[in-house]
Amino acid sequence: MKRVCKSIFAILVLFLAFVLVGCKKKPQEEPTPTLTFAQTNLEVTVRGTFTLKATIRNLENGTVEFTFDKEGVVSLTGNTFKAESEGSVVITATLKGYSDIKASVNVTVKAPAVQTVAVTGITISGNAKMTVGDSQTLSATVAPENATNKALDWSSSDASVATVSSAGLVNALSAGTAVITAKAKDGSNVSKTIEITVEAQAEVKVTTIDFSVNEKMRIGETQTVSAAVLPREATNKAVTWAANPTSVATISDAGVITAVAKGTVTITATAQDGSNVTATKTIEVIEYVKPDYTVVDPEWEFEEAGAEVTFNGATYEFGYNAFAHVDEAMDAANKGTYLAPGEYPDDIEI
Repeated sequence: MKRVCKSIFAILVLFLAFVLVGCKKKPQEEPTPTLTFAQTNLEVTVRGTFTLKATIRNLENGTVEFTFDKEGVVSLTGNTFKAESEGSVVITATLKGYSDIKASVNVTVKAPAVQTVAVTGITISGNAKMTVGDSQTLSATVAPENATNKALDWSSSDASVATVSSAGLVNALSAGTAVITAKAKDGSNVSKTIEITVEAQAEVKVTTIDFSVNEKMRIGETQTVSAAVLPREATNKAVTWAANPTSVATISDAGVITAVAKGTVTITATAQDGSNVTATKTIEVIEYVKPDYTVVDPEWEFEEAGAEVTFNGATYEFGYNAFAHVDEAMDAANKGTYLAPGEYPDDIEI
């Protein structure tokens, strides 16, 4: 009986062992690690910094290594990226120990936005009084010092009194008042004005007039005279011309003198500025009378010497270097021409 019981017990043990071995599970395969980023596109500005946090699954304590598809756009120090210059770059993270497990982020680096600082105030410095003919450049100061656009538009309320250039140069044109405005060009509508009073220029009177004339004229001849007026800064340098008597000679407003008849005439220049300054010159008008003369040897040639001619009762002998014929020499003499050397007057008065 005991033997039977032992046999049954052994059979039960073997059965249980078989059941236990048959029910043991096969070991499961470990899952493949994964690597992802929360965003795959990122925009930053130059000099901006950022970090990239990778999500690693199915791997404890995993780490990544970063690479760039181009240099110079983004740099990496420790775990911090810095945008160095405008452009785009692809940053790739590779899981350490798994060269085929990667994730990428497209980074675009843009220029930093320009901060605009508006004009808040303008001050103008310059002379509030000017004289006709004067000019000055107004000085404008724009606030704040770091205003983005400090350019100004200049304008005048009355351009007939004073004009102003784009650089603030004011020219005084006539007596009166003009308001000069400087307005900011940045759209802030800030402006500043200065009222300028233009006074008439003090009149400078003529003190001296002078002119020169040919003191002898023949009937029918003309000459033109002009006046030198002092001081140079005289306000009105115009003169009025007059001839007295006009029966001997006349003079036009332009200073053209015309000899009319034999006699003496006085030419006067009078300042038109009311100073009553005058200047006068005297001219003798003579009548042209062809002198009588007798040619002793009318066929005298250039090679010969000793020919004699008579002027108004006086006899003169012509030597070498005279004209080819005595009659030619005499014709020139009648016109007042200087004759060649010889025994005759240097200046034959008619």
